Amino acid sequence: MDRFQALDDIQLAVLLSLVAKKHCLITSDEQHLDALQRQLEKIGTAGFGLTTAVISCTPETTLDEFILSSLVQDESKAIRPPNSPVMSFDSRESFYTRRHRRQLSSGTGIGVEDQWRGRRIADLVIARNLDIAPSQIQIQALELIRNKRLTRKEVYTAPERFLFIALVAKTQSNPTLNPHLCDQLFISHYHDPSDLAEDDITDQDSATSVIIRKPDSNLFNSVPQNLLFSSQELDTLTNLAETAHLSTEIKRYIMDIIVFLRMHRGVAGGISAKATKDFEHLVKCLCPLNGLQFATPSLVALAVYKIYGHRIVVADKETDRSVMWGSKKDAVDKYLAQVDADMIIDNVLEEVRAPL
Repeated sequence: MDRFQALDDIQLAVLLSLVAKKHCLITSDEQHLDALQRQLEKIGTAGFGLTTAVISCTPETTLDEFILSSLVQDESKAIRPPNSPVMSFDSRESFYTRRHRRQLSSGTGIGVEDQWRGRRIADLVIARNLDIAPSQIQIQALELIRNKRLTRKEVYTAPERFLFIALVAKTQSNPTLNPHLCDQLFISHYHDPSDLAEDDITDQDSATSVIIRKPDSNLFNSVPQNLLFSSQELDTLTNLAETAHLSTEIKRYIMDIIVFLRMHRGVAGGISAKATKDFEHLVKCLCPLNGLQFATPSLVALAVYKIYGHRIVVADKETDRSVMWGSKKDAVDKYLAQVDADMIIDNVLEEVRAPL
């Protein structure tokens, strides 16, 4: 438990994703993305021993740039030099075949092709500004998440414990990520640096304090040879999460929250079935991190924000159901302008009674 208490909010978000073997969305203010990206890289390499790749997306990003940025050198597949004995010519080869091989060995094209050889998908892929990337890039990211592979001239397969993080700037409007891609992201987390700078975090029982913690400056520097969590420890946490117990009362509480979310006037498009599965999965993953073998209502309330914060599409005056019952669009528009996903979740948790 002490090890979990020492983690900050970003480290906990990464840990939860690795334990669940799922992927996450992390948002922050635009001016903090550079520092947040460096922190994620450091957490991946120094904290969990993961190879890390960063993709800086723009509206002009191409598929080749996206795929190549996701790859790292595979030490088990060393590139043979052109003068390697393996590449020696066979006397039975035709003249045109030998000439073609000499051109490949001495021409300028070999450098372009070498950047695709002997590489693999990184353990941790950070896609920055994925929301502004072209639609085909977001579809490629969706394929990477679902199938754990990328295809160019050869097939690159992701490792067994693979983590994809979408790092985007916080906006007031609905997310511009592909809705199918957004639904595949397990959890979302907003990183507010001002929260980490506060020393007066005293409510340790609140849902916020479970995720937002002041980071320990000596967390990496005290024992630089050790990881925060080894691969074996992550496997142990995964197994404990799978065996965590959800009582009948907790399951009913989860279903009530889902029903109230679907019926809320501020939700457009409903709640997906995958979100429901991820909801229960996250509740189970939170149990071993809190030293529990069973779920509690407070863990359920915490999981709601992480699962549905990025999935809820806030309705507008054209999609609000009350317009069909005679509400004026101007009044509806003024009301919905103040509504966001967190406010909707707050309303639902106030209306749904937690089990005793």
